[in-house]
Amino acid sequence: MLENAAIHRRAAWAALLGLALVAAPSVVIAATGGPPRARRTSARADSAAWSGANAGTRAAMGAYGPGANDLGADNRPAWRPDRPVPRREPWEQVLLLPGRIVSLPFVGLGTATERALLWGEDRGYIALRPPEPAHGHSRIGVGGSELGDRAGLGGALQWREPIGRGRNTMVLGVRQALTLNGYSGTWLDLQGRPASFELGDAWRPRERFYGLGPSSSRRVVSGYASHVEWARAGLHFAAADSGGPRSWPVLELEAGPRRLVTGASRERGVTAFDALDPALAPVRDRRLDHVVTGVRLAIDSRTGQPHWVGGARLAASAQRFDPTGGDGARFMRYQLEGETGVSFRRDPRTLRLLVRVEDQRVLDHAERFALADYATLGGSAGLGGFTSGRFHDLDAAQAKLSYIFPISRRLEVDLHSEWGQVSHDVWRDTRLAGLEHSVGFAVRPRWEHGVIGSAGMDFSREQWRVTWTLGGLR
Repeated sequence: MLENAAIHRRAAWAALLGLALVAAPSVVIAATGGPPRARRTSARADSAAWSGANAGTRAAMGAYGPGANDLGADNRPAWRPDRPVPRREPWEQVLLLPGRIVSLPFVGLGTATERALLWGEDRGYIALRPPEPAHGHSRIGVGGSELGDRAGLGGALQWREPIGRGRNTMVLGVRQALTLNGYSGTWLDLQGRPASFELGDAWRPRERFYGLGPSSSRRVVSGYASHVEWARAGLHFAAADSGGPRSWPVLELEAGPRRLVTGASRERGVTAFDALDPALAPVRDRRLDHVVTGVRLAIDSRTGQPHWVGGARLAASAQRFDPTGGDGARFMRYQLEGETGVSFRRDPRTLRLLVRVEDQRVLDHAERFALADYATLGGSAGLGGFTSGRFHDLDAAQAKLSYIFPISRRLEVDLHSEWGQVSHDVWRDTRLAGLEHSVGFAVRPRWEHGVIGSAGMDFSREQWRVTWTLGGLR
C-alpha cells in the first residue's frame, strides 16, 4: 500500500509540472500584450521591410558570385586549386636565393650552437639559472687574462673569500693571469661598502707603436714593453641600490701610488719605440712614480636579458697624476663615456650607440710623458678593424653603432660600425673628414640569462682581423 501511495504522489507531481509548462507560453503572451498570431504577423512585416531596405546591398553582393552573402551552410563542393600551391613563387625563390646563400653558414652555426648548449644543459655543465651569490663560502674560478689584445692565449685563476657578516661583509679576492706571449698580471683586492683596497702588477712585453698622431703609417712599426705597479684605496657611495628599471648615481673616490716603467719590446725583429720617435727617449727604462687621485660619477639603467635591451649608462671621471721625485710629467685625465639603446619585437632586436671621449692635459714636463699613458685606438680599445695600438696621441674620440639580432634561440649576431680619431686636442683637432672607420660582425652564443662570448671579424682600410671574447658581454 505504501508503494502505491508513493507512485500516486509522483504521478500527481508530474501532472502539475506538465500543466505549468503548457500554461507558461500563454502567461508570457498575455504579459507582452498580444496573441501569437499578431506577433508572427508583426515579425513577417519587419522582415519584409528589412528585405526591401537591403535589396540593393544584396544585389551588390551578388556580383561576387552565388552565395557570397550567405554565411550559412552550403552543399556545393569546396573550391580546390587546379594545382598544388607552392610556398613561394619561382620569382620569389630567385629574389631570396642570395640571402639564403649568405645566411646558410649562420643557420648551420646556430643549429650547432643550439645542440651544443642543450647537451651542456642536459648534463649539468651549463646552469639553467644565474648563480646565487655566495654568503660565507669561498669561491674559486677561472676566466680570461684581461691583459690586452696582444696578450695571446691565456687565462686567469681567481679566488674570492667573504669576510664578515651582514652589512659589514667584505670580499677578499686574489687573481693571477698568464698568457703564452709572456703577459702576466696579479691582483689583490678587498671590496666592501663603502671602502675598498687594491694592489696590482701588470707586465706587457709586446705592445706596438706606430707613431703619434692620426696620420701615423702602418708601414713603420716599433714596439715597447711596460711594467706597472699600483696600490689604490677607494670609497664607493650609491644613492640607492643600483640596477633595475630605475638606477641611481654612484660616486667613487680613489687615491694611491703608481709606478710605471717603459722599455724596449721583447718581440724579436721589432724596432724600439724611441728609435721611431726620439722625443720619447727620456722615458725609456726610467721609473716614473706618481700619486693618482680621482673621482668617478656613473649611472647605469640598462635592463634586459639575455642582452640588455633598453636604458642607458653614463660615466664621467677625472684623475690627477702628480709625480713624486720629479721624474714624470704632471697631467690630468678626463674620460666621458655614454651608451644607450632601443629594442623592438618579442625576441629583442637592439640598436645601440656608444660614444667615448678621452681628454688629457699635460701640466708640466711634457717630455717625460710615458708612452703607455697615451690614449690609443685600434683593436678592443676602439676601431676593431685596425690592429691593437694602431693610433696613439694625448686624446681620443670614438663612436660605435651596433645592431644585435637573434638567428636562433641560442645564437645572436652583432653587426657594428665604428668611427674614431686620436688627436692632440680632442675639442679642436677632431674633424669628421679625419675620422677612421671600421665595420664588423660577431656571432654571440647565449643562454637565458646572458651572453657566453663572441667570435667575429672586423674590417678596415688596412686589414681585417679575427676577434673573439669569452665572458664579460652584455
